[in-house]
Amino acid sequence: MDDKSTSSPVSFPDLGDELMLLKSAFPTELTINSSDQGLLLTVQITPGVSNVPVNVLFALKIFCPLKYPSVSPVVTISDPVGLSDSALSDLQSDIAAIIESHETELVIFPLIECCRDFISGNIPSVDCSICFDAFQTESDVYRSRCNHFFHKACISAYHDSFRNAHNHEMALLLAKNPHCPKEMRPKFEFLCPLCKTILHPAVDLPEDFNSFHS
Repeated sequence: MDDKSTSSPVSFPDLGDELMLLKSAFPTELTINSSDQGLLLTVQITPGVSNVPVNVLFALKIFCPLKYPSVSPVVTISDPVGLSDSALSDLQSDIAAIIESHETELVIFPLIECCRDFISGNIPSVDCSICFDAFQTESDVYRSRCNHFFHKACISAYHDSFRNAHNHEMALLLAKNPHCPKEMRPKFEFLCPLCKTILHPAVDLPEDFNSFHS
């Protein structure tokens, strides 16, 4: 069964109230899958920011066996974005400590709170993929649609270089053939420095992009 919002499973009476509260608190972030072994809860964890891009997120998977909370849940992290291996290791240690300190107790809310607190700064722990330096502030971060991270100044300078190279290519072409049809001219495509995914400047570049060109 895949349930996002309705009907608490009657076969898990010890989880009923906690599950009802979870559905109320996380109506869109929570997915529930049940089996004869227990319940798998998947919660999309984000920093809880508003009006700014989300830079760090992951899915928290909590498997609650039939005898939960007498038997502790099994917790895994999947699909992390913006978290380094060392940060993931630290988070897993924090999760293990929470589970140990809440043995035989309801623990799902403390686990979610721990995870949200861990990424509350919304600053990725991975380094900039251009200069390889760490991010210091949330406002420094540019996350591409392909989930690569750059300092805004770094990606803007990279975009400038890309644009200049294209303009130079166009100038050489038009010098040789001033009447070259538009459909024959090379199209400007801004590519991700890592995976070469096409990034559309109007969408992907930071809103304050022009501040780097003044």
